[in-house]
Amino acid sequence: IPYRGAALYHAVSRDGGASFGANTKLADHTCECCRVAMAMDPAGVPVVVWRQVYGKNVRDHAVLRLDGTSQPQRVAHDNWEIDACPHHGPALSIAADGTYHVAWFTGAATRPGLFYARSTDAGQNFSAPLAFGNAQAQAGRPQVLSLGDNVSLAWKELGGRNAMLRVQRSQDGGRSW
Repeated sequence: IPYRGAALYHAVSRDGGASFGANTKLADHTCECCRVAMAMDPAGVPVVVWRQVYGKNVRDHAVLRLDGTSQPQRVAHDNWEIDACPHHGPALSIAADGTYHVAWFTGAATRPGLFYARSTDAGQNFSAPLAFGNAQAQAGRPQVLSLGDNVSLAWKELGGRNAMLRVQRSQDGGRSW
């Protein structure tokens, strides 16, 4: 199999950004164009979510806690096989209780559109993906924000000649919407 995508690296500054340590590879075969999402967990450890290239060319999302011991975990099994970069990266917010909230776009034939999932065990397991937005209106560019038990999803949809910003809220930490 030829090398797919790009590698994901990180570097750490311990002096407020004046200098950085060496680049460290986090993963091979990441989607080369999709944005990477990052948030800090309650312990002050960075967590990264990105679109990973699995197998020959499946482009689903992975999450990694940058604690030096964690391994990348798959967020969902959309199994979107596409020989191109979708230019739709994920969104991540981590609540004060450590719950990871992830939102993303997939073009998978079995279930295209925007999805949300949550993890209460530092990304080891995720809830079943919850669809949101109107795929017929080209829903895209999801964002997620968690503040205590209040979680908000925001995304863009197209309606004729206008773009619309939509919002959906949960008041119980993303368990119901």
